Amino acid sequence: MLDWKAVVAVLVGAVTGLIIGAAILAFNRDSEAAPFSFLFKVTDRIEREYNSLGTPADSGPPKEYFASSFTGIEGTVVSVPRAEIPGSGGGLAMIDGTAVVMTFRGRIYLTNESGDVEVSAVDVPDNGLEGYREVAASAEYGTPDFRHRFGRLRYNDIEYLSNESGRYLFITYTDFNAERACYSLVLSRLDLGEAEISDVTASADDWQDVFTSSPCLPLRAVNLAIQGEEAGGRITFGPDGRTAYLTIGEYGWNGWDSDGRTELSTRSLAQDPDADYGKVVSIDLQTGEATHFSIGHRNAQGITFDAEGRLWSVEHGPRGGDELNLITEENNYGWPVVSYGTEYDGAPLPNVQSVGRHDGYAEPMFSWLPSIGVSGLTSLDGFHDTWAGDVGAISLRAGTLFRIRTVEDRVVFTEAIEFGRKLRDIEQADDGELVVWTDAHEVIFLRPVSGSFGDQIVARYLDELSQTDPAFADIMSATFAQCSTCHAYNRDEHRIGPALALVYNSRIGAHPTFDQYSDALIAESGTWNEAKLTAYLRNPDEAVPGTSMVNPGITDDRVISEIIDVLKQMNSGEVEPGVD
Repeated sequence: MLDWKAVVAVLVGAVTGLIIGAAILAFNRDSEAAPFSFLFKVTDRIEREYNSLGTPADSGPPKEYFASSFTGIEGTVVSVPRAEIPGSGGGLAMIDGTAVVMTFRGRIYLTNESGDVEVSAVDVPDNGLEGYREVAASAEYGTPDFRHRFGRLRYNDIEYLSNESGRYLFITYTDFNAERACYSLVLSRLDLGEAEISDVTASADDWQDVFTSSPCLPLRAVNLAIQGEEAGGRITFGPDGRTAYLTIGEYGWNGWDSDGRTELSTRSLAQDPDADYGKVVSIDLQTGEATHFSIGHRNAQGITFDAEGRLWSVEHGPRGGDELNLITEENNYGWPVVSYGTEYDGAPLPNVQSVGRHDGYAEPMFSWLPSIGVSGLTSLDGFHDTWAGDVGAISLRAGTLFRIRTVEDRVVFTEAIEFGRKLRDIEQADDGELVVWTDAHEVIFLRPVSGSFGDQIVARYLDELSQTDPAFADIMSATFAQCSTCHAYNRDEHRIGPALALVYNSRIGAHPTFDQYSDALIAESGTWNEAKLTAYLRNPDEAVPGTSMVNPGITDDRVISEIIDVLKQMNSGEVEPGVD
């Protein structure tokens, strides 16, 4: 039973957290000053408690349900420890059913759907953070002109590769060179040998640098000294496993945000053939040879190959102009010469060639206006039959998974599946399971519900009935099809009306994730017991005067009784989500 005192306490805490969170944002959301670090930890604790509300302590990781057009989705939510200071980033890789997550501070954790969490014995290379702290405190760089946010010097991505040469972990990170007071993006590789990932022990020196971006960028006295949130740093591998494709952001070096300290600050690095920034770089993993595969990118935060072997990426625009791009070799995608985005005050971007147009450069396949904070990207093959061939993009600002259907070189639709939290990275396991890494340091394991919960119970009932009474099975099949025009049978998969999976014995007009009830149903007291359901199915307006439900015209007592029996099964726990 739900502890209502806990509900009230968490709601009060949530309101308090929102106020505190607003204060953090208003002042400095990633400051390392003690007061802000303390508030950060408090709001993080409130968020975690709120997300687990109503989950018994001994029931394992909490589960959440997300509605989509063709299937409901069940998510198992596992939390890993937060870093000691505010910040976000990192990524995840999947190895034989284990989620290998790396925080923005470079700590690696291993977790799984059962909720087990352990700290990996794999240490990552030093990214020069302590050296950066010393330089930032020096006479030259410790002035108010330089704004230092140490959480922005971060680890960006982690990926797993198995090919004929062996098994490897790859990571990317922004590396600070204290001697030269400059930074680069580094791609490093760790040979795993034959050991299980939980048995691998490695030091920082065991990693091999595969690629380092050039030139090494100096600290800037404009915006942030290091705009590490625009590093890109996402990795994917070619179908043959021999080539890595690495996104490198421009770190804010767009040519107009210039401090005038160096000639470099006046150049648009994404268009500069002598700079690796604002590019997708292909790297031969045997020879180490690197090539600018495509140029004109701002901050590509996701990259993947689809089932047809095409390379896709998603990248952040400024205010508006987040993009989904089909990446082809030697193409120029236009940043910062063209963009569907604007300055953050709404003004046109400086020096843009055609405001609101993308003339003269490779067009995005899709662009989000306003921006969604697009982040990870993965192929969706193997998750569910109705998703086969699609790609999935996730978002920070929108807190949403976008399922994207492409046909040839065009986008047919994007379906928004809301998660209500910032989604940082997404991967697909070998068995088709989707796994998401969030900025709240959660790992969410996702499986389809459709055909394995409400829909499955209906299908099983009709199949069994057809064996004993095929004529009546046809009647019931037509009846359930009629109901499904307005209602889905999977939990939290709503249509015009609410999902029916858990309606039996639930409070009338009170499904927690459906908010389109009529005033009459909201005002009605009681629960959907057998008597109430029988009356409502016979004549909705007579049972609940003023309801918006159309009379289904069901007059056969046996039909009504059978419908209610199936609704009882849906709420009995006889068939668990995810069981075929």
